[in-house]
Amino acid sequence: MRKNQSDLFIKIKHFWRNNPLSIIACIFIFGTTLIFFHFKQLNLQLVESITTQSTRQYVEVLKQFRSLYTSEVVNTLSKMGIEISHDYHLKNNAIPLPATLSLLLGEKMGLEGLDVKAKLYSAYPFPWRKKTGGLTGEFEKNAWQQLNLTPDKPYIEIETVEGVLSVRYAIADVMRPACVECHNTHPDTPRIGWKAGDVRGVLEVIEPLTMGVSKVNHIFVEMVSWISVLLLLGFFGFTMTVKRLIKNYQMINQSNKLLAIEIEERKQAEARIVQAKENAEFEKQQADLAKEDAISANRAKSTFLANISHEIRTPMNAILGYTQILQRDRQLNDDQLHSLSIVGKSGEHLLGLINDILDLSKMEAGATTLNMQSFDLVSLCSTLSDMFKLKAAQKKLKWNTTTDLAADALPVLGDEGKIRQILINLIGNAIKFTDKGYVNFSVCCESDNVFSFEIEDSGIGIASKYQRAVFDAFNQGDVKPEFGGSGLGLTISQKYLKLMGSELKLESEANKGCNFSFHLPLTVLENKLETEKIEQVEYLAPEQNKRILVVDDVQVNRTILHRMLDDVGFDVIDAYNGRDALNVLKNMHIDLIFTDLMMPIMDGNQLLIEVNKLDRDIPVVAISASSIRNDSEFYIEQGFDFYISKPFHFDDIYDLLKKFLKVKFIYRQNKEGEVLTNENLNSDKFVLPNEEIKQINLLCQSYQVAEVESILVKLSQEFPNNADYFATLNKFVKSYDLDGLCGFLAGGENES
Repeated sequence: MRKNQSDLFIKIKHFWRNNPLSIIACIFIFGTTLIFFHFKQLNLQLVESITTQSTRQYVEVLKQFRSLYTSEVVNTLSKMGIEISHDYHLKNNAIPLPATLSLLLGEKMGLEGLDVKAKLYSAYPFPWRKKTGGLTGEFEKNAWQQLNLTPDKPYIEIETVEGVLSVRYAIADVMRPACVECHNTHPDTPRIGWKAGDVRGVLEVIEPLTMGVSKVNHIFVEMVSWISVLLLLGFFGFTMTVKRLIKNYQMINQSNKLLAIEIEERKQAEARIVQAKENAEFEKQQADLAKEDAISANRAKSTFLANISHEIRTPMNAILGYTQILQRDRQLNDDQLHSLSIVGKSGEHLLGLINDILDLSKMEAGATTLNMQSFDLVSLCSTLSDMFKLKAAQKKLKWNTTTDLAADALPVLGDEGKIRQILINLIGNAIKFTDKGYVNFSVCCESDNVFSFEIEDSGIGIASKYQRAVFDAFNQGDVKPEFGGSGLGLTISQKYLKLMGSELKLESEANKGCNFSFHLPLTVLENKLETEKIEQVEYLAPEQNKRILVVDDVQVNRTILHRMLDDVGFDVIDAYNGRDALNVLKNMHIDLIFTDLMMPIMDGNQLLIEVNKLDRDIPVVAISASSIRNDSEFYIEQGFDFYISKPFHFDDIYDLLKKFLKVKFIYRQNKEGEVLTNENLNSDKFVLPNEEIKQINLLCQSYQVAEVESILVKLSQEFPNNADYFATLNKFVKSYDLDGLCGFLAGGENES
C-alpha cells in the first residue's frame, strides 16, 4: 500500500515538473470561471430582488387605490342611490364594483406599456367571474392556501408565464369591516357569514424579469471581457517570461556543469604537477584561476537574477498599475471596484511568490541586507494575532497568544519586514498543517534586548528523518500535495534569521505537532513611535505647477506613471531614452525626473551623468525592475536622489513628490466624509454575542450580502442604543468588504 502511494506521489511530482505551466493555466482558468459565475449569480439575485420590490409596489398601489375607492367613492355614492355593479357599463347611473375597477386598472397598466399584469381571484368567485376569477392554476391554488395560513405575508414565486420568466407576487385580499354587509346580503354572493379579517380573495401582480436580466447580462459580458483580456495578457506575459527564464537557467546550469568539470580537471592537473615538480608558484596560479572562475560564475548569476527581476516585474507593474488607475475611477460601481480589488490582491499574491524566489536567490548571491528601522514590537505581534485569529477560527482551531510585554507599545530597532515575513511563514504553516486542536503564538523578553518567539501547534508534525530536509529550498518532507505551498517559507525564514544573528529551532514528532522557536536580539528604544494616517490622494492642491519628466523605453511603464501623475494635476512629459530626455531638458524647465535604468542608446546611469553636467538642481529618481539591488541607499551612493522598485504603489510615488517638491495634496474621503481607520472602527462599548457573530461569519463565508444586511437590521432592533456600532458594521457591508467585517467582529468577539 505504501509503495503504491509512493509511486503515485512520484508520478504526480513528475507530471508537475514536466507540465507546470499547463497546471497553472488550468487552475487559473478554473478559478477565474468560478469567480465570474459567482458574480453573475449575484447580479441575477439583484435583478430578482429589484423586480420583486417593484411588484410589491404595484400591489400596494392597487390595494390602496381599491381601499380609497371603496371608502371615499363607493360608500358615498351608494348612500346617494347610485348602483354599484360589475356590469355598470350596461346600466345608467352605475359605477363599477371595487374588484371590477381594480381589474380594469391592471388591464390599463398593461395597455400603457408597463408590461405588468394584475389578477384578482378567489375560491368563492361571484357567478359572473366563475370562469376567470376561480383558482385555475397551480400558483393560484398554492397562493390561496398559503395566504389563508399567513394572510399578513406575501406569496412570491419566480416562474415562466406565457414563455417569459416573471415574478408572481400575491397578497391576501382581506374582508374590510365596511364590505361585510354588502358581501353577506348581495343576492349573488357565493358565500354568506363573512367576517371582517377573512381572506376573501388573492390580489396578484405579474412582472417579467427579461429586461433586467438582459441588462445584467450585457454589463456582465462587458466586464468579463475587459477583465479577461487584462488577465490573459498578464498570464501570457508571465508564461513567456517563465519559458525564457527556464531556457536561460538551463543554459547557465549547463555552463556551470562544464565549468565545474573544467575546474575539477584543473585541480587534478594541479595535483599531478605539484606532486611531480613541487612547484609552489604553479599552485598559486591555479588558485588565482579558480578564484576568477568563481567570480565570473557569481557575476553570471547576478546578471541572471537581474534579468529575472526585469522580465517578471515589468508585466506585473502593468497589471498592478492599471488596477490602481481603474480603482480611482469614480464612475465604477461597488461590484466593479470589488472585482478590481480581487485582481489587485491576486497580483500582489503572485508578486509575493515571485519575490520569495528572488529573495532566496539574492541571499545565495549575498545581495540581501538588513533594513534596520524603529518599529513597535507590540503592534507587530498584535497585528499578526488579529490576522491569524480569524483563519484559526475558520478551521475551528483554538488560537492562543501569550506575551509578557506589558506595555501598550515597545519601540525596538530591527528589520520589521523580515521579522514579519518569518512569523507569517511560521504561523501560516502551523494553521495550514493543523486540522484540529490548537495553535499557540508566544513572545517573551528573555533578557535585555533579547526576545524569544515560539509557534506551537497540534498538527501533523514532522518525522525526525525529514526535520533537516524541510529547511532546504522546495522541500516539504512527506507532506501531501493537497496542502499546497512552494517549500520556500522555512528556507527563507532560516536564512533571514541567520542574517540577523539567530537560528530557527524545530522540535516535532510525526502526528504530534510542531514547535518552532528562535531568539532575536532587538535593541529597545526610549523614544515613542509616530503613527501615520493613510489617506488616498485626490489631486494636487491649487496653484502648484510642477512639471515631471518620465523616461522609460517601455510604453506601458511610461503610460502608467504618466497617467497617475497627470490624473492628480502634474504636467508630465515622456521620453523614450536618455538622449530624448536631454533634448527635453534643453527646451523646457523640469522639476523632477523619473528614469528607468536599462534603456537603449543612453541608459539611466548615463542620463544622470549628463544631467549633473547641466548644473541644474533637478532631483533624479531611479525607478526600475532590472537590478537585484533594490535598496535606496545603494542608488543614492550612485548619485540618484532616490530609488523605487517596480511594481510600485501610487502612495510611495506621492510621498516621494511631497519630500522632493514640497507639494501639497487634496485627499479623497469616503462616501460618509471620513477616512475609515482602525481608530473609528474599534468600539469597546458594545459587542455582539458570540452566537450572532458566528451566524454572520457563516453568511459572509458564502458571500450572502442581502442576508447579512437583513440580520444586521434585526440585531439593531434587538440591541437598541448601539447605533454607532451597527453603523460601523453596515459600512463594511455597503463596501462589499465581508472579509473586513469578519475581521472586525473577530476583534471584538467575547472571550469564552
